[in-house]
Amino acid sequence: MFLVFGLLANSCIAQQNSVSYDLELSTISSGYDGTTCWVHPRLGTIPGETPKVVLTMQKLLLKGSDVFYALNEMRTDDLGKTWSEPTEHETLARRKSQAGLISVICDFTPKWHAASGKLLGTGHVASYEGDHLAKNYERYTAYSVYDPEERSWALWKTVDMPNDGQFYSSGAGCTQRVDLPGGDILLPIYTRVKETTQFTTTVMRCRFDGETLRYVEHGNMMTVDVKRGMVEPSLTQFCGRFFLTIRNDEAGYITSSDDGLHFETPKKWTFDDGSELGSYNTQQHWVTHS
Repeated sequence: MFLVFGLLANSCIAQQNSVSYDLELSTISSGYDGTTCWVHPRLGTIPGETPKVVLTMQKLLLKGSDVFYALNEMRTDDLGKTWSEPTEHETLARRKSQAGLISVICDFTPKWHAASGKLLGTGHVASYEGDHLAKNYERYTAYSVYDPEERSWALWKTVDMPNDGQFYSSGAGCTQRVDLPGGDILLPIYTRVKETTQFTTTVMRCRFDGETLRYVEHGNMMTVDVKRGMVEPSLTQFCGRFFLTIRNDEAGYITSSDDGLHFETPKKWTFDDGSELGSYNTQQHWVTHS
């Protein structure tokens, strides 16, 4: 899987001074054994005089499709000079669901929530029959909270959603969220109705009290009539506006919003000359700088 990271040019950026930065590639872990490999490495930062950086990732079964195992953690307390070895957390492991399936939290993204002073990770739940994704299973937005002193994650839980059918299979898998100054969370999700195959994307506003993540409302629903529709959205805020990038089977899409809930009609990612980016069935994510 390839990831595309977006750089958005607009008049606001033109008013900024040029930003200098460096890119350095280093290997902190490896684990390909021909049967499984590490996937979805993502970082969350706990502020401090020297920030603590927590990385989560999990093993993928190569012979299946999206067959994941327990989330693991690595951590650096010296800004990447040294890293702890991968540690598997039983609280983020597979469990038996009420439907008799095997479920696991996956597609996980940790991010600091300043209002509560907590590192909150969000993702969604995948369910399996043996070593295969179950058919037409219910999907949920899942989350967990990190304890930096104990170096532990709380038992993963799921967000209670409105019982109106449109959130039968919904989750925040492989998404990036925005936390508002008052503490409310804008969390992008994608969802589908039971017995359908096409997903729609929306952003839901949530509240988090340090332990429980609660749904408050959601914005407009967006999709395209192309295969699975719109999935794995990522949100950022820049120069007073919200930008959402969305994965589709044939192209990457982008849209923007004044309030982070109600978005314009998504358009395909293009270069400045109007030609399509050429992204095929690929996640897009944001790097947001000053």
